[in-house]
Amino acid sequence: MTVAPTITTPMEGQQFNITEGSNGSITCTATGYPVPTVVWQNSDGSSLSNNRLVSGSPVISSTGVGNVTSVSVELMVIGAMRVDSGMYRCSANNSVSSNTSDIIITIQCKYSIWV
Repeated sequence: MTVAPTITTPMEGQQFNITEGSNGSITCTATGYPVPTVVWQNSDGSSLSNNRLVSGSPVISSTGVGNVTSVSVELMVIGAMRVDSGMYRCSANNSVSSNTSDIIITIQCKYSIWV
């Protein structure tokens, strides 16, 4: 049995807010068989070149339903900067097909100025 990859989290178009200077993480989880390859990319599909954005090692677990397997990869934003704001894509691929989910990361100003 083969199963096309399905991204279970994060949801397409979901927005994540991270305070400037702090750390944040977002986990992308996909299921499928054969085991899908899960990666984080810029929204245009290019690899993340900024070394502060780290894609962690995949965590693979069986879902207990046939051969379907769940894979999770974490996107970590270390010392968030305003330039980190934007769209990011989680891609899941296997020999059956591929699937993507685009999310929005907003870096919020650390300090508020009250007048």
